[in-house]
Amino acid sequence: KVLLLLRFKDMLAVASSSFGLGRSSSVRLLARQVGGSQAFRVLCSLVILLNAAVLGYDVPPRVGTERRVIDNLQYFFTAFFLLEVLVLVLWKGFSVYLADPWSRFDFSIAVISVCDLLLLLFL
Repeated sequence: KVLLLLRFKDMLAVASSSFGLGRSSSVRLLARQVGGSQAFRVLCSLVILLNAAVLGYDVPPRVGTERRVIDNLQYFFTAFFLLEVLVLVLWKGFSVYLADPWSRFDFSIAVISVCDLLLLLFL
């Protein structure tokens, strides 16, 4: 019974932290390989800088073709940052991911971006 309870506890920990995927899951191994790479960190930093540049360019708000281009770039940035969160959560697990203050900040920005996107699409 104790062994069964320990296994159940381990299953709950895995399910709550990594979408129910085991540590040796090919998806989690791929996420660890991608999320832990220097190239991924550099790419994320470059996308953050590009996003900041686009936000700065959009003041004052643009219209016409410029508006459509900026909106499409914002859709890309939102999708990219969601993918970044997904990769890091799959790699580290949700509780470990949220233990880092910068990750909590990234997560909250990603959630706010999705909410903003949904408001723009459906209002």
